[in-house]
Amino acid sequence: MRRKCGKPTCRCVNGETHESPALAFPVAFLLSDAPFRYGDSAIGLLGLAGAAGALCASVAGRLSDRGLARIERIGAAASIAGSFGILWLGRSSIVLAIVGVLVLDVGVQGVQVLNQSTLYELVPGARSRINGVYMTTYFIGGALGSAGGAFAYDHRGWRTVCILGAALGLVALTQAARPEQVESGRPESGNRAET
Repeated sequence: MRRKCGKPTCRCVNGETHESPALAFPVAFLLSDAPFRYGDSAIGLLGLAGAAGALCASVAGRLSDRGLARIERIGAAASIAGSFGILWLGRSSIVLAIVGVLVLDVGVQGVQVLNQSTLYELVPGARSRINGVYMTTYFIGGALGSAGGAFAYDHRGWRTVCILGAALGLVALTQAARPEQVESGRPESGNRAET
C-alpha cells in the first residue's frame, strides 16, 4: 500500500507549520518593548535557547522509523499550538517567553523531520529535488509568516500574534489528526466508468 499524494502525504507538508515558526519572529519586538526593554544582544541569546529544539530532530527521526510518525506529528502540532499560549503568558515573564520559544521550536523541528521523511518515501531516488522543493516552500511560508507576524504585532499587538500562531497550530493539529487514507489497489468509486 502506498500513500496518495493528494491526501495525507501532501497534507502533512502543506497543512503544517511553514508559517508558525516565523510567527515567533515578533518575539524580538516583544522583548524590545516594555516590560523587558532588552537590546539586540540579549534578544539574540533567546535564539540560542531556541536552537535546543534541534536536539529533538534525531528523536523525531527514530520515532518515525519505528512507525510512530502519526502520533509524533499530532504531538508536534499540538506543541506548536500550545506554544503560543505559553508565549502569550510570556508577555510579562522572560522565563515563560523562553519556555514558549523552546516548545515552539521542538514542535517545528519534529514536524519538519517528519515531513521530510514522508516526502523521501515518495520517490527515494529524487531526494535532492524533493528537498529543494520542500525547503523552497518552507522558506516562502516562513517569509509570509514573518511578514504576517510583524503586521499583526504592529497593528494589533502580541495577543493577535499569539492567536494567529495558535490558530495555525490548530489547523496543523487538525490535519495531523485526520486518519490517513491509503490505496487498496482498487479504484475509488466514481473514478472509472463501469462497462
